Amino acid sequence: MATKEANWATLPDLALCLILEKLVALSDFLRLAAVCLNGDDLASKQLLVSSEQLSVPHSLRYSGSSYGWLAFGTGEENDFEVTLYNPFTRDKINDLPHIEKELTMLYPHFFIIKVILSANPSVSRDDLYIVVIYDGMHELALLKYGQKSWTYIDFMGINLVSADVIFFRGLLYAVTFSARIASIDIIGSLNMKKQEAPQPIFILQNEAVEYAKAEYLVESSQGELLLVKKYYYLDEEDVQTNFRFKVYKVVISSDGNGAKLEEVKSLGNDALFVGDNHSMSVSILEFPECQPDSIYFTDDGYDPGFYRNHGPRNNGIYNLKDGTIQNHYQPHPGEEKHMLPPIWVIPSANF
Repeated sequence: MATKEANWATLPDLALCLILEKLVALSDFLRLAAVCLNGDDLASKQLLVSSEQLSVPHSLRYSGSSYGWLAFGTGEENDFEVTLYNPFTRDKINDLPHIEKELTMLYPHFFIIKVILSANPSVSRDDLYIVVIYDGMHELALLKYGQKSWTYIDFMGINLVSADVIFFRGLLYAVTFSARIASIDIIGSLNMKKQEAPQPIFILQNEAVEYAKAEYLVESSQGELLLVKKYYYLDEEDVQTNFRFKVYKVVISSDGNGAKLEEVKSLGNDALFVGDNHSMSVSILEFPECQPDSIYFTDDGYDPGFYRNHGPRNNGIYNLKDGTIQNHYQPHPGEEKHMLPPIWVIPSANF
């Protein structure tokens, strides 16, 4: 007798309600929402309410969010470690080697600037690569999961401050605050029998573009590499204001040794998410709740004294077409003084 496939997307509301009443773990809510494809169905609505079940310590500054995994750094001067934590499954990776570098930042929580992953650890860790931007000069440390020590990138003696990194088409790309972009063959180098530090290849030197306060590398939903530049000014109280963004397409040459920038005036159906997280894009065709042609940004500064006095202020939704900004979160009066910078978490389907 042939087995009939169930169509979860057409389940009656009453049946969905009965199922939802039996669910406890957030991962079960996510799985149900994944098979109920209608974005307006009860599972999706219940999923929003169930976000309160996330087990996330609020006293830590999270230094990265990649494939739904959060990253944070702990330790002391000259001996720091990175921990990866999945708030959906409560799985933890805390067996990474320590980063043994002299600490120049005054505050330990801000020693690790950003952490990104090459793949989802929940699926497989055999080919998992971890990249850390650390310390005041935003240096780079690389690790293939399972190796006993980190590999540190030397930008050939040049003091370059790394703003963001991304895995794109098998290579690691890093952008500096001066809009220089380098490609790094991290996978080929770290897989050699003799572990060697890969040599960066600068594919883009200083172009005639305005210096930005922050730079991000994002892969669009169409598979293009984008450079996002954030600008702002400080008012009399040192509060960041007058935000604006510019977006460029990074056109890489056929030999991979050069690149040029082409300004992008519209993101089309894409919404970008930037901050301390692994810079991401989503299509509103798949996530209709997001606004098209927009950049969702969070406060990714790293001056804890500023947060202690004012709280994170650098948050909003920037419309690339008309330059307007909307709030995506408004804290209660006084609450912002006790907040550390927020971070985007975009879970993978295989969380």
